[in-house]
Amino acid sequence: MVSGLSRAQSLALSNERLAAIGKMAAHVTHEIRNPLSAMGLNIEMLEEELGQSDGAQRSEVKNLLTAIQREVQRLEHLSEEYLRVARLPQPRMEAEDVAAVVSEVVVFARPEIELAGCTVALTVDPSLPSALFDEAQLRQALLNLLRNAREAMPGGGCIDVRVAAEGMSVVIDVADRGGGIPEPIRARVFDPFFSTKGEGTGLGLAITRHIVESHGGSVTCEPREGGGTRFRIALPIAPSKHVLQAAHVP
Repeated sequence: MVSGLSRAQSLALSNERLAAIGKMAAHVTHEIRNPLSAMGLNIEMLEEELGQSDGAQRSEVKNLLTAIQREVQRLEHLSEEYLRVARLPQPRMEAEDVAAVVSEVVVFARPEIELAGCTVALTVDPSLPSALFDEAQLRQALLNLLRNAREAMPGGGCIDVRVAAEGMSVVIDVADRGGGIPEPIRARVFDPFFSTKGEGTGLGLAITRHIVESHGGSVTCEPREGGGTRFRIALPIAPSKHVLQAAHVP
């Protein structure tokens, strides 16, 4: 009972924090998206004009425009990430095949992972039970973890993904072979705005935790044996059909 109460309080606090961040993010993003769109349009027009002109400075001007366009795209990416917080709805829980969803996400993310010089290996234990989750939100959480693992290995390496049943949960492990995370930092990786990277919002792992805990599950960060870091998502197993039917009998 004490454990359940503590978990409920932690989830409520997390919800309040992300709700406040979401309101702020929605307002700020609304204010900057129009100027960013105008800047992007003007850059395109300047590039068209530049393509029709001659001169020794043409190459230098084109490089400057490319740099400006890159920064505009970075700001657009950041604004979209903030909007994801503002748009997070309550999960629509359904009994689904976790392995199928994880496999689809791995296939989707593999080109991006391989472009960064990394690989991904998926292991699925046989005879997995169904779990309760919102498919769209679980996809988002998994993509966050896969990208985090990829960024932990700038020199390349393998991301190991495993799906298995443990007790009353279906567990998804996403493990990298990077340099690992020191304990003081591991304790804060799920905090909003906390990041060890030079870029980004520091919201990816906070969103992941919010999604998983809203599902009645848990997500942890732990050192991986042999080096690196393992993130572990545990989702509740779906009740069997006869249990669900009994619950609806008057």
